[in-house]
Parts: sequence; C-alpha cells; structure tokens
Amino acid sequence: MKIGTVHRITGVHPLLNGTGAAIWLSDLKTSDLLRTQSALQRGLSALGWHSLVRRYVRYDETVLVVDAPTDQLYTACELLEWATGVDPNELDFQSVLAFQQKERVPHWQAVKGWALANGLPVFDCEDEITLGMGRWSHTFPVREIPSIEVLKNNDIRAIPSVYITGTNGKTTTARMLAQMARAAGYCDGLTSSDGVMIRGEWKERGDWTGAGAARMVLRDQTVDFAVLETARGGLMRRGLVLDAVDTAIVTNVSDDHLGAWGIRNSDDMAEVKLAVGFGVKLGGSLILNAESTVLRQAYQRLQFRLKGRRLLWFSSRQRTNMDAWFARDRLWLQVNDKPQAVVHVNEVPMLMGGAAMHNVENALAAICAGHQLGLSVGSMAAGLRHMRPDATHSRGRSNIFKIGGATILVDFAHNPDGMRRVFELVSAFPAQRKMLMFGQASDRSLPLLEELAYQAASLNADRYYLKELPSYSYGVSARHVPEILKAGLMHKGISLEHIELGGTEVEITQKVLSDVRDGDLLVLLSHAHIDAVVDLVQEAVDRFKRLAVQ
Repeated sequence: MKIGTVHRITGVHPLLNGTGAAIWLSDLKTSDLLRTQSALQRGLSALGWHSLVRRYVRYDETVLVVDAPTDQLYTACELLEWATGVDPNELDFQSVLAFQQKERVPHWQAVKGWALANGLPVFDCEDEITLGMGRWSHTFPVREIPSIEVLKNNDIRAIPSVYITGTNGKTTTARMLAQMARAAGYCDGLTSSDGVMIRGEWKERGDWTGAGAARMVLRDQTVDFAVLETARGGLMRRGLVLDAVDTAIVTNVSDDHLGAWGIRNSDDMAEVKLAVGFGVKLGGSLILNAESTVLRQAYQRLQFRLKGRRLLWFSSRQRTNMDAWFARDRLWLQVNDKPQAVVHVNEVPMLMGGAAMHNVENALAAICAGHQLGLSVGSMAAGLRHMRPDATHSRGRSNIFKIGGATILVDFAHNPDGMRRVFELVSAFPAQRKMLMFGQASDRSLPLLEELAYQAASLNADRYYLKELPSYSYGVSARHVPEILKAGLMHKGISLEHIELGGTEVEITQKVLSDVRDGDLLVLLSHAHIDAVVDLVQEAVDRFKRLAVQ
C-alpha cells in the first residue's frame, strides 16, 4: 500500500458535504483496506466522533474520507495517517488523542453552529473565523472569538457572490462579471488564475483560485460584490470556502488535467466542476452551458445533491428554454418571461463582431449570473462594452496586437478545446505566414498531448515552435513533451522543416518578434510566463510606433 496525499477538507467538497479529511491510497490490497477501515472506525469512536468512513475508488486510487469538526481537521489527518500504519489489534494512538486536546476550540464550533442556524454567512481557516462577507464581514482569531451575545450586536450580512469554474473561459467570464458589477457601482473583489483584484487593482499576482483567494476577497471590508474563480485543484484539495453563495457558473468541460485527483475522463471532470453548485444557497441558481453535452449528463447524475437550486442555461445559439443566448448578432436574456436584447456583438470589443464565439459564451454566462445577482441590463451592457482584448482589460486572454501589417495574438489556451477556439478566431485574420508557439506540462497524459498536437496541425502553420516548460517538467527532461508534440504534428502531415524544438516562452517570443513581417500572423499560446510574453510584445509594438514617427 502506498500513501499519497493526506489533506484537510475545509468546506463542501465533491466527496463530502462538510468538513473533514481524506487520504489517497494506491496499490491497495483487500487486507490493507480492511485493516485500515477497522482501525479508523475504532479511532473515530475513541475520539468521540460519530462519523462513518467513506470509501471512493477514483481511477487507480482509493480515497478514504471522514467527517470531522471544523476545529479538529489536523487531528483527522493525524488519524488517517495513524490508521494506515498500525496493527489493528493495537489502539495505542495517544499522540492522536493528545493532538485532539491541543487543537480543540469548543467555542469555535458553537459560534459556527449558531451562525449556520441563523442563516448567517460563516467561513474559517485553521486560525481565523469570519462571520458575514466583504464589507459586512467580521474576522476573529479562533481562540479570541467573542461570545455569541456580543456577536449578536454585530451587523453580519451577505454580499452578492458567485463561484465560476469550467475547463476554459473561467477567467474571462469572471473579468466580464466583475466589470459589470463595477459599472453598477459596486466595489468588486475578483479571484482568478492571474491573481486577486479589488475594484480593478491588483492585491496579489499569480494563480489564486483556491480557498485562500476566496477568503482574501470575502474578508476585504471594501468589497461588496464577490466574483470567485474556482479551479479543480482547489475544489479537490480543500473544497469550497462558503456554502452560501448566490449563484455558480460552469462555463464548459473538456479534456484537461486528467489523471490527477482520480479524474480519469471528462465525465469525472464535469462532476468535480459541478461541485460549485453544492456551495450555492438554497433558492440560488446554477448556470450551465447548454452546448456541453458532458455537463448536461453530469448534472443528471448529480441532481440529488443539487436540489433546491434553480437551474439556468446559456447557449451560443438560439434554443428553446434558454435563459441567455446569442441570436441575430445580439446577446439575449430572458427577463420576466420575455426576451430582452442586452448588447450587439459589435459593441463588445472582446467578441470581435461574433468571431470570438468562445467569448460570446463567456459573456452570456456573465450576463446570466449578473441578472441573478440583481445587475441591470444597462450595467451589464456597459461592463461588456468596457472590456477590450488587450493587456489592460483582459491580460493574457485573446490579446491582439498590431506591428505594422502583422497581427499577434497572445492567449492562455493550453488544451485542445481552448486551441480549437483560438484557431476559429484567427481563421478570420488574413495571413501570408502563420506561426504558432505552443506546448504543455509533462503531467498531461499521452493521448491528451497527442490531441494537442493534432489540434495544432489543423492551423497548418508555416512554423511551429514547441516550447519547453522547465518548471512543469515533473522529473523528466524539458524536451520530453516537445518531442511528443513533434511526433504528433508529423503524424498529421507537418514536415520536420516546419517544426522547431526548444526554448522557453520568453526565448521563442523574442525570436519570432525579431523576424516579424507584414502579413504575418503570430499565435503565442503562453501560460507559464504570460506576463513576460505580453510585455515583450507590447514593447515591440511601442518600438515600432516610435520608429514610424521618426
């Protein structure tokens, strides 16, 4: 038996309805499982927890999950580690009991229970508890929480809030919705794979899509509208920070990040993504992409856990029973059982006249959520009009630059579906010479890497630059993935003379910019150093403009 990840579950989770802990095991024999489950059950009884041991088989791993009180999650992890390494006839786990006595804070549990019983927003981490959200939040160290009588005198309220997840389009949808909220006069707090922003100003940079990012926004006392991008990793490791948001969006689901956390196919991924719906309060709404068959099917399987939430659909085409859709060059919304045009595609730069169909879908998702959160049609339209495909408004997503007669597109696309959508967009651009930079981390499966190469071949570029990602090589050579991609391109008929291996995103960008010509189309797909790539292209644009003036 091999022991993998042991982790605390701090909120509603795909495998659990509340707080607890999980341990991931592989190479598990039946005797190991029986021994571990027996030890766990005895340990739970000794700790005074009336909890069952849940077992899930995920891909080639077994996950054992236990419920645990909020103030004893580290104890739960200690218990899981103890149970996988002891003789079932021994119950000498005094260190676990000692850990429990050290960790317990009974008043913490009592306050959280009081808040939940009274319908008040409440969330916590290992050292702080927060009641309320954003501008109405009150945060205390868990060992210094006032009495419930004192807390009753605080003004504890919720603010409009949304979880956003999906394979592609999460960040753009989140940015669009945040911009709509700002147009309506709110102070928006935004988490995304680019960082945390408060009213358009950076608070943290980097991939902030987990529980820590959500807590940062929800504890900021200037924020009165929370837009929380929520990624697969955060969902599987910690779960959701809060189970009382107003609405949640799943933009789409396709193959990516398969193999990790027991997610073996797009069906599994869809179920994980739909976990954001578990964090929507009763009476709230779950917004799904009607064009995603795998998402529709996963919803059918999970309906029992999603009861009490209103289901809304958006679509990039006019279909029956849609809540938001695209038709006759306009984005439409169902308002009081009547269709209402929100905005024309030509008014929204990110939609590029309807050529950027993936952004049409993102905008529809944002419109649907905005309406549920009380934003007016005018505010939503104003927010969308403000969004531009540049480094200021949508950094790293559909960023289009011009250097003379050359067009450069920088985008975050890093899976086959994302690439397909980018290629649909650039097919409208005239080009005498096409060049593509792409690549992927080495933790992706061989079939997914091959599909990535096949999708790249469909662009029929004049030059393919296969980037190295040393920080994402996971123990193999940085040339390992480029070699696989090269083979995939050649399998689809791309000759070796059109393929160049090696170089980081920054090095390749510098190289292609040094040889850019009128009529070129450069597609730079960057996700490891996207800020640096965007800055290099912007510098090249500025340099060209200075020379043109001289």
